[in-house]
Amino acid sequence: MTFDTFFIDFDGTICFDHFWRSLPARENQAVKELLFYKNNIFLDEWMLGKRSSEEINDFVSKNTNISYDRLWKIFVKDCETMCIDERIVENIKKLSAFTNLFLVTDNMDCFNRYTLPNLKIKKFFKGIINSYDYGYLKSEENGSLYKLISENYDINLAKTCLIDNSEENCNIFKNIGGNFHYVNEKNSFLKVSNDLLSKYKSKKNH
Repeated sequence: MTFDTFFIDFDGTICFDHFWRSLPARENQAVKELLFYKNNIFLDEWMLGKRSSEEINDFVSKNTNISYDRLWKIFVKDCETMCIDERIVENIKKLSAFTNLFLVTDNMDCFNRYTLPNLKIKKFFKGIINSYDYGYLKSEENGSLYKLISENYDINLAKTCLIDNSEENCNIFKNIGGNFHYVNEKNSFLKVSNDLLSKYKSKKNH
């Protein structure tokens, strides 16, 4: 089955680089424990537009004894140099010739400020949706973010497919009338997009 529109996730789906990855291992682990385990509500608030990158780095600095200036420089550089496999970039480019693509990501202000300007793929998307700008996470309020996108861009969700590495997001999208491809290590975006391209090319030839 082919679709008119695809909503494509970013982190864990087409990109696997993370913030502060250039920190030494011990410091990197300290940051992960602080934000992802002990204070993960800060991450949600960050992705909802309630906190800035500066606030988060200040919080991390004060609670890890890593100097703010050093932490910030590493953070910005890591955001600017997030990489997407060239094969994925090429498949996104090819898919954009057959269907409408939207990048839909639970993300932060740093994505808009430092990551997006350096991504080769941005020109292949009809729209780039960052939760930070909309105040909704993809999993919140029964898919309110997806509904808002469909209204703003006049998209029929029944003819739209979500490609995401979150089973929760995929199930929410299905429950509001959409379709999905759940991606993981065995069923990667590269595999899914290769299969989709074969279907679109076959349809075109018929």
